[in-house]
Amino acid sequence: MVLNTMTLDELQELVQKLYGNRDAARGLDATIEALDNRIHGFSSLAEKEIDDRAKALARVMVEVTSIANQTGIDLNEALRFYVHGCPECGNNPCDCN
Repeated sequence: MVLNTMTLDELQELVQKLYGNRDAARGLDATIEALDNRIHGFSSLAEKEIDDRAKALARVMVEVTSIANQTGIDLNEALRFYVHGCPECGNNPCDCN
């Protein structure tokens, strides 16, 4: 049961409000490093409870969103590359090897 949902626009706005100043101060390279750490943290939770994995995945998404915010990328606009299938082969499902 999903209690709260948000759009990508709302996520970008929330992350900017919550962490924008802090993330800008730490810089893009440190944010990318934080994303790497979050991804590794998520991978170590493979056998954990779903809530633990969901929280860890949310942290990954927040770091990705912070990178988008710091670089001026609109996530909705960035995802346009996937609207018609795989951006590499153009197929859905992907047919890349």
